[in-house]
Amino acid sequence: MDGSIFRRLTLLWRTFTPVEQAILQAIAESMPVDTQSKIRRQIDSINRVHRILDWAEVNLYCVRRGKVNWPAEAMFDNEGEFELAKANYSVGGETFETTLWSVGGHVFSLITRPGIKTRCFGGVADLVVRIVGDPNSAGPRSPDLTAYLPYSYLLFVKNRSTDAPINGWLVREPDDTHQVHFAAGDFVVLAERDRSEWLLSKKDSATSNIYRCFGDREPEILSVDFAAAVFS
Repeated sequence: MDGSIFRRLTLLWRTFTPVEQAILQAIAESMPVDTQSKIRRQIDSINRVHRILDWAEVNLYCVRRGKVNWPAEAMFDNEGEFELAKANYSVGGETFETTLWSVGGHVFSLITRPGIKTRCFGGVADLVVRIVGDPNSAGPRSPDLTAYLPYSYLLFVKNRSTDAPINGWLVREPDDTHQVHFAAGDFVVLAERDRSEWLLSKKDSATSNIYRCFGDREPEILSVDFAAAVFS
């Protein structure tokens, strides 16, 4: 088996790549002492990871009983959407910058430029971390995405009888949706399946369309409503 394929298969039973692990550990160690226990608890709680676009964006989740549910005692006071820390480093002679974002009181995404996919199992060198956001300030709450949620999705969520995955899809509650960024624009994640497939809506108040994304591909528009997409 090709070495790169085998390494990626290991992500089926481990949460982070070596590069992600090194960055998160370094950021936790660089946080103010009174915040270190919270961010470590958040990192330890992450059990689902969503990697898109050459792994230039990696979203982090704590999923319990089929729903996103972060430990309340580990949440930051700042519930806004802000850059928490930046890490500059090199892997295999190539330089990278990764920004850790916090959303809604918890760590949410690692944004890396350039994309880290081909180097994610290498050794990190010359790692420098800067804390750029204050997790202890009482910042504004995350942006309200309600205007960008299609009616067919809202109707499906209102009428569903279980929170368990449906046809393999983990369907998010409206207040658990979040935005991701593609070359085609900003999208809102409505549901995910097998860590490699997502149902989305475009961040456009006039839209009623459902989009689907596989792995690193750009979203494709579907000709069906949300319920049909879930059961197809």
